[in-house]
Amino acid sequence: MKKLAQIVFIAMVACISTSAVAQKSIQDVLRDMESSNRAMQLEMELSRLRMQQSEAETARRYSEIERLRMLNESQEAANRAREAVERAAAEQAEAAKKAEKAAEELRQEIALAAVRTKNNIYLGCLLLFTGGFVAYVIRKSKKEKVMQESEKFGVVMIVVSALVMLLAVMISDNWIYQFDFLNNLMSTLQIRLFADEDKYNAYHIDVPTKYVVLACICVAAYGFMAYVGIAPAPKKKAPKPENVDTEKSS
Repeated sequence: MKKLAQIVFIAMVACISTSAVAQKSIQDVLRDMESSNRAMQLEMELSRLRMQQSEAETARRYSEIERLRMLNESQEAANRAREAVERAAAEQAEAAKKAEKAAEELRQEIALAAVRTKNNIYLGCLLLFTGGFVAYVIRKSKKEKVMQESEKFGVVMIVVSALVMLLAVMISDNWIYQFDFLNNLMSTLQIRLFADEDKYNAYHIDVPTKYVVLACICVAAYGFMAYVGIAPAPKKKAPKPENVDTEKSS
């Protein structure tokens, strides 16, 4: 009986010990499960936070992309507006240049027309004077069958001086077509003949045309005065007496 009580006691102690160990194991398992649960909750919280952070980063990036897109669109709009303004300014400048060029061409055309008109006036006066003088000579030659020596001398001087004047004008350099004949004659025309090979742009004969024309006009005026009898014409030398005697004997 006593042994049975001891066995029962030992069994009870073993059961109690096993129960305590099992309870401790259960508590450890529960504690581990609770730790795991907390770790999982913490991991889930961290995941949620990372997701929120990722969403915030995505939203930030999207807003940055939108801002850049809007900025790019605004820059493109500004560039298009600037290009349109520059194009309009260029077209306006081109139109102004064309208008200025047309106005310049019109001014040149008007100036050339004025030059042609003046040259026609000069030519008309010259032809009128020449025609009048020729008509006067013809009418006087009809009245007087034989021309006097002074008249012949005057006509020759006028014709020669006119031809020399025409030749001087024809061989003159430095014509400026924007100037009329008188302005060219008084300011630019030069007679240049026989270039000097030792010097650059040098000539042996380099005379303003106006001086040659003035000399021809003076000679023509003297011839005209000799023709009308105002100025004396050079007289021919008297024949030698020997010639006179020979003529008388013949």
